[in-house]
Amino acid sequence: MEQSPDKVKAANNDVLISALKHLGVEAQASGRNDLVILDNKKISGSAFKFNLGRSDGSGKKYLHHGTMLINVDLDVLKNYLNVNKQKLLSKGITSVRARVENLANVNPEINHDTLSNEIIKEFLSRYEGCEYTVTGLTEDDMKAIPEVKRIYEEMTSWEWLYQKSPDFNNELETRFAWGVIDIQVEVKGNLIVGGKVFSDCLFPEFIDNLNDIIQSQTIYYDEDGMKLLCDTLAIRVGDNPTQQGYIDDLKKWLPTAL
Repeated sequence: MEQSPDKVKAANNDVLISALKHLGVEAQASGRNDLVILDNKKISGSAFKFNLGRSDGSGKKYLHHGTMLINVDLDVLKNYLNVNKQKLLSKGITSVRARVENLANVNPEINHDTLSNEIIKEFLSRYEGCEYTVTGLTEDDMKAIPEVKRIYEEMTSWEWLYQKSPDFNNELETRFAWGVIDIQVEVKGNLIVGGKVFSDCLFPEFIDNLNDIIQSQTIYYDEDGMKLLCDTLAIRVGDNPTQQGYIDDLKKWLPTAL
């Protein structure tokens, strides 16, 4: 008897939950596509694709792909997810953040291999008697497939990573020993297309130069762009040692503030 997409999705989740239980992790399905553990901490997110096949009912296919949070730097992950929405006004799509946990924090013996092997074993035990193929794909295997290679190269290109980012406004603000600096920029396709710098710095010409560079030159909103901004400012400042010291501070701070 054919199963509905919802039943197939639930069955796949049961495989994952049982595999995790064999590794000492009590998990459960939550929401549409997540798996969570104690205190509702998320460990997995999934997506599903259903091809209902031909009109005679044959050719049905179910694709389930997802993630398992095994052992990542949660502090770094938190920084990526913890956007200050008062300062970053994005025109892109927002997502709902959830508390997360590493599986290795629950059971230190869990790694990519132990988890994969347990999932495979559980899947085969559930569908004993059915024909199946178990395939492990390496990065080289994927690159050998022309269409996959094309997509991989596109999505790792500079144009995809930066020029296709949503337009947004951002405010970068900090305090140095020489004063507060507040840089407000408008970004389109990762290019700074407008902005204004405010500061209580004792050298107004330093801030005027910074404003002029941001407003009149091609500066990308990335680490290389911030280096170019500082290098251009250094040329304008010349041999003024005090202002060159200010630029040294900017060089250290700006890449971390993006």
